[in-house]
Amino acid sequence: MNVETTTNRLRADIWCSYSHDNGVTWWATKVTDGGDVSNRFPSILNPIGDTVLVEYLIDQVAGFWGAGEGPATENPVVVHRVYPDGLADGKNQTVRLRPTATIARGVLVLDAAGSRQQTGYRAELLDVSGRKVMDLRIGDNDIRQLAPGVHFIREAQAQAQAQAVRKVVITR
Repeated sequence: MNVETTTNRLRADIWCSYSHDNGVTWWATKVTDGGDVSNRFPSILNPIGDTVLVEYLIDQVAGFWGAGEGPATENPVVVHRVYPDGLADGKNQTVRLRPTATIARGVLVLDAAGSRQQTGYRAELLDVSGRKVMDLRIGDNDIRQLAPGVHFIREAQAQAQAQAVRKVVITR
């Protein structure tokens, strides 16, 4: 049993099964090596010849931060190559996904990961013409009163004054 000590949740691994005789007999092999992370949400990508590509998330702390199960962590998404004999090459191609805003049920949620936890974090929501609609804070932002359409989140870090602008679409 591989248990995350912080959350007391079991860590997950990725397995694949394969057959060389059109499904008469099957073999299974573990793609990931266990360890101190949880490998979650596998998805098979378009194969290259008879080589399978498996995409999954490496969760640094097993559990869901949003459900109060441990701290928020930045988790890489990787692509793992699995050959026809079921052996994995052990080389992951890491794809870093930038944390983004999420809109659900009229609430825009800005994550609290990484540098956003700094006290100098500021963001504002702009309409399509560039006018400021509202100030945003980390966490939940009620946007039910806004009209559907294209909006932009403009972020500014107080330290470097660098700005990032991202598009969000509000639908009903």
